[in-house]
Amino acid sequence: MTRPSFERLFRRFAQVLIQKRSGGVLRGSGLALACAGLGGCGETSLPPCNVLLISIDSLRADHLGCYGYESPTGLSPSPRLDQLAEQGILFESTLSTTSWTMPSHHALFSGLPDLVHGATDDWHGPSPDRPVLAQRLLDRGYRTAGYFSGPYLQPQYGFAKGFEEYENVTALPMQFDIPKEERDLGAIERSFHEAATARQVTSRGEEFLREQSTDAPFFLFLHYFDVHYDYAPPREQYAERFRPGRRPPQIDGRWFMENPDIHPEMDPRLLEDVLSYYDGEIYWVDSQLGILFDTLEELGLQENTLVAVVADHGDEFFEHGQKGHRKTLYQESLRIPLILRWPAKWEGPHRVPNRVSIVDVAPTILECIGVATPRVSPSATRGTSLIGLIDGSETGRREQLGFLRDRSNKDRPVEQWALWTGPYMVSVTLTGGNAVPVLSGEIYDLEKDPEERNNLRDSRDPAVEAAIDRFHIAHEAARRAAGNLSAGSPPSFTDEEFAEQREKLEALGYAVDTVSAQSLIPRFPRQESR
Repeated sequence: MTRPSFERLFRRFAQVLIQKRSGGVLRGSGLALACAGLGGCGETSLPPCNVLLISIDSLRADHLGCYGYESPTGLSPSPRLDQLAEQGILFESTLSTTSWTMPSHHALFSGLPDLVHGATDDWHGPSPDRPVLAQRLLDRGYRTAGYFSGPYLQPQYGFAKGFEEYENVTALPMQFDIPKEERDLGAIERSFHEAATARQVTSRGEEFLREQSTDAPFFLFLHYFDVHYDYAPPREQYAERFRPGRRPPQIDGRWFMENPDIHPEMDPRLLEDVLSYYDGEIYWVDSQLGILFDTLEELGLQENTLVAVVADHGDEFFEHGQKGHRKTLYQESLRIPLILRWPAKWEGPHRVPNRVSIVDVAPTILECIGVATPRVSPSATRGTSLIGLIDGSETGRREQLGFLRDRSNKDRPVEQWALWTGPYMVSVTLTGGNAVPVLSGEIYDLEKDPEERNNLRDSRDPAVEAAIDRFHIAHEAARRAAGNLSAGSPPSFTDEEFAEQREKLEALGYAVDTVSAQSLIPRFPRQESR
């Protein structure tokens, strides 16, 4: 809902704005030149490989054993992912573009950041001109299928393009067949958040794999929702593994967002109880991934299948006073795992320390199947293949754009723009609502201050000022790049579906809004205006 007074005040502020290699070995030679986003392509000599792309909702990298996590019991929640990392390539510093599902998945599939692909809120779909990974693979003769289990992955949001089969494996749509006056929205919310859907995703993935023949490669996309709150693994033993002495919990992971006992000042031991359920959900999903990986091996598909595992965002556990996601753009929300395995070409373990992005996944997949463009310098406005970082021909840290709109608190909505450049995270936040909107800036040196506690906005360090200048330049470039694409259209719901989907999302605890972000890019509050 637009608010003219808010927009006038906002536009008063808003103005148009203008990497150490380690470990591992590549098998063979003749890797293709890197893709630049999903732009024009050429041919390479690489044979086509199968592609299995796995997205795990709300999974923080720092809760996986392969990323150095040590649970209170010393057990890793992710033994199969840890094994995958030992066999392939782990990217130590991967960031999402935002802290919620729908735009980050469009970034995953398009290779474009949110401010470019255009899907920045609930009711603005992506530009129809954006490139789509599944369509590119379908056009090259791949069999394509996707199975998902979260409300923001529905085809009406533009995700089905290029998939020969695209299916929601949850029972939630069936529940909405009940007449509206007979629905129990609370029960629907609970069933969705508590349902253990990972097995359904795995079963459909297994079925697809067993149906494949050798005459065409495949692209299989699987989305696992279970790590998303509420944290309710299918059996208590999954969570018990991560509580010392398997002690009975005082607070579990259900009603995570609504439970008033889960708050920033809670006893750390009680928060540890809650996190045991988060780790339990990870362990549950990890066990399902193990079934998939074993199926690939059983069917003789492992050697020439590129497996890519990524998350869409993380969850906050009060590091900056918030819980859940779609709240901020701090590291706890943005740092995600990214693991690649392709035995036919890569030997592990190999770890890449350079900062990369979720937008780099699609260009990397395209290069691996033989689609390439001339090597260009990475840009914050589009993804770039990771092969240069894998083989060592590229060094340094890539710049990355982030954007977030959070209207869950209707009295104090937040919009945030960010840029990661060099060691710095630079962000501008507009906090609105009934009060006078407040424009604020933050900049952190992530090398010296990885927990983002020391805001350098008042520093006169030339390096800090240069990073702020880069913020303005990158956002102007994003505005121009977005201008080269046609405007996004609303998701393709009928009027009845639109109302139903909005009701469904609000019942699940999501706030919906209809404001476009493309032209609203404020400048960092500079010293002279402080």
